[in-house]
Order: sequence, then structure tokens, then C-alpha cells
Amino acid sequence: MNGNRPGVLKACWPLLLVLGFAACDSAPGALEPLAQPPMVSELDYTPRAVSIDDLPSAAISGDLVMVTMDISARAVDLDGDLDAVSFVIQSPVRASEAIASGELTAGAGSRFSTRVEVAFPKALTGPYVLIVYASDEAGALGNELRGTIELSATGNAPVIDEIIAPDRVQRPASGQPAVPIQLIAVVSDPDGLANVARVEVRFNGGSPLLLCDDGGQGTCNPGFASGDVTSGDGQFTLTIQVDASNSPGDRTLEFIATDRSGLQSEPQTRVLTIE
Repeated sequence: MNGNRPGVLKACWPLLLVLGFAACDSAPGALEPLAQPPMVSELDYTPRAVSIDDLPSAAISGDLVMVTMDISARAVDLDGDLDAVSFVIQSPVRASEAIASGELTAGAGSRFSTRVEVAFPKALTGPYVLIVYASDEAGALGNELRGTIELSATGNAPVIDEIIAPDRVQRPASGQPAVPIQLIAVVSDPDGLANVARVEVRFNGGSPLLLCDDGGQGTCNPGFASGDVTSGDGQFTLTIQVDASNSPGDRTLEFIATDRSGLQSEPQTRVLTIE
């Protein structure tokens, strides 16, 4: 296997320019031509959309939806050292998470293809991204081809089962530290908790603020911790700060949960009085 990096000259060549030929063990010869990464084109795949409601019961396995996919693409490598044509299917929630991956098999006319059974999480509806790419024997990657697989379902709206929040808060005196206040929405979804896309609250009809079920890791509201205790337990949390500059009076809080199909819970309203 060629250990040189693609697209660069042999490692000794820059030394030749500075130190002369003494930097290489062997006498200089002709330059190695620039490596050409493999290229893929003409992506084709089926299905491009999957409606869970239309699938036979045999395709549903617990929390998973089993779908047979056909994937093909054309791949060429001018250097003749094509090693593999691969695919990956990314989660609609986090691109770094793959629900399936594998290699395509060589066929006629530089065409590569595969038939694979993919397990889609039933609760995670939305656009899954299919990526096909090729690599050569040196590990060099060329371009990518992308497509979308839309997983949909009629489903049911999420439910806000409980709001945990104080009714009244006393402002701290001037110069004293702010008082942290936790707002917690306990949420469930008939289609599974993973189907909940977001939980938000609006103060007096203003811009929405997200409540997070992230274990306080800051994955929901980047940049600060939510105050959430346990990730994935259905208790979505937002921690706000009340300080001496907050004016006294009532704030109307409206909580809404939305699932991945866009279905929304019934809004839950609470009044927070700052004294």
C-alpha cells in the first residue's frame, strides 16, 4: 500500500530543493505525478421516502423500522488504485451519529451497488442523509454524493404532563447574587421520548427559550448549562436568573412541546410573580 499522502510529492522532494540530493537515499529520478483521488458520480437509491404508516407490521421491530435500501453509484480512479466505495446514513438529530454504514460491491461499467436492510429508529422521523464516497489504497478520499431519505409518520402529539416551577420569587437586594430559578416541563410522547424535538417556554409572549433534557451538558442551549439533572428522563429544564434589576410583577409563562413531525402539545400556562 502506498504510504504517501495524496496530492503531494514524495516526502524527500522538498528536502532536495534545500539540501540537494543528499536528503534521499537513492539518486533522484523523475517526479512522481500528483495522486488523483477517486471520484463518485450518478448516485441512485431507493426508497427516497418512507411512511411508517404504510409499512407492513413485519417491518416494525420494537422501536425500529426495518427498510430494505438499494444504493448504487459510479466510481472511477485515474490512478487505478481504487480501494472501496462506501456509504453512511446519518441521523437527522446529530450528523455525527450513523444509523448504517457499509461498502458497495463492484459491478459492470464502474458501477458499484449494494442492497442493505437499514434499521431506522421509529421515533426519529425526519430527513436522514445518505452519503456515498470512495477511497483509494492510500486512504485518499475524493468527492461526496448526498441524498435525503425522508422518514415520516402520522404519529401523536407530545404531552406536557407536569410543570414544576415556583409561583413567586423574591428578588435579591441590590449587590446580592442573582437567584437561580429552575423551570421544568415533564414531557412524554406516545411515539417515544426520542420523538420530542423541542420544548420551549415564552415569557409574556416573547421569543422562545429552550428547555433541555441534556443532563446539564449544554447540548440544547450551547454556551451554558440548563441545570437539567438526568439526560433522557423526560424532564426538560431551563434555569433562569432573577437579580435586583428585574422589575417586580407577574410574568406569564407558556410551555409547548413539539415533536419531529411538527405536532405540538397543548400549551401549559403558569404565572411567575417576582416580588
